[in-house]
Amino acid sequence: MSVRLICGYQFRLVANLEAERDSRGNVVEFDPRGPVGGSLSDAPFCRFAFPTNLNRGGVYAVTVDDRPVYVGQTNNLSRRFGPGEYGHIEPPPPGSPQVTNRRVNHGILDASRRGQLVQVWFHESRDRDAVEGAVTGRLDLPWNREA
Repeated sequence: MSVRLICGYQFRLVANLEAERDSRGNVVEFDPRGPVGGSLSDAPFCRFAFPTNLNRGGVYAVTVDDRPVYVGQTNNLSRRFGPGEYGHIEPPPPGSPQVTNRRVNHGILDASRRGQLVQVWFHESRDRDAVEGAVTGRLDLPWNREA
């Protein structure tokens, strides 16, 4: 089991995220809203598998080629990275743009296109707000931004 320290907290590796690929090895891109336009809401997305047995709460870090790019918290890690959230983008219900889900999934798609290693690290914790705040306050995380 791989473990790494992020801002003094132990995170363990829970998954390598690999975007779905076709028979020629190309990343399969999905567009849940029709023709691709210029905004993130119209951008293509990917699908990927994630373990279904990680029904625990805590703070997770997404890394690309070993660099943390996104940190978030959840009460169920498998659900957070599963269908309907990061793992499979669906058209959002009216009034709910799912901006974070779209941004993270699109980042995974971009990294996959470039052949970069995308990993998810997890720190199980009941004090998720404090851990997430400590980590996001110390690191430059390009995927952690508003809209």
